[in-house]
Amino acid sequence: MDAAAISFAARLVLAGALLVAAVAKLRAPEITRRQTVALVGDRAGAGVAIALPFVELGVAVILVAWQGAAPGIIAGVLFGAFTVVVVRAELHGVPCPCFGSASLEAKPGPRGLVRNALFLAYAVLATASPDDARPVAVLVAALVLGGGAAAAARLAGSRPVNAR
Repeated sequence: MDAAAISFAARLVLAGALLVAAVAKLRAPEITRRQTVALVGDRAGAGVAIALPFVELGVAVILVAWQGAAPGIIAGVLFGAFTVVVVRAELHGVPCPCFGSASLEAKPGPRGLVRNALFLAYAVLATASPDDARPVAVLVAALVLGGGAAAAARLAGSRPVNAR
């Protein structure tokens, strides 16, 4: 498997994760707003809750549409910021709207940090050029990386909104 295939697969997995997170937040805006306000305060929380799903969608698009290193760097910055939020949620004992968590009591815990560390590692992989990636190699790499992401999300207890 070559670096281009791994880079493109990492971009696809990150884009998929961001897409799932954005859709979950858009489907439950009130829960997202309450959780975001609890994390970042009244002043910025409502605005962040409105903007965040669109930022996630934008980053998902550039991950697959832009060939340079910048999309991986941008995704890394975004997941770094998400990791700070997870740590803040854990320290303050408040829920995190990570992936549009349906439960107002869902706190991220250390497993949320593991999930984010994996996504940060994928963002590093996404900085390599995906030019000349072979489709079969991308598929294999996406299955491996996607399986890792799914396992980390399950371990972290992430659930889409309204999943019970």
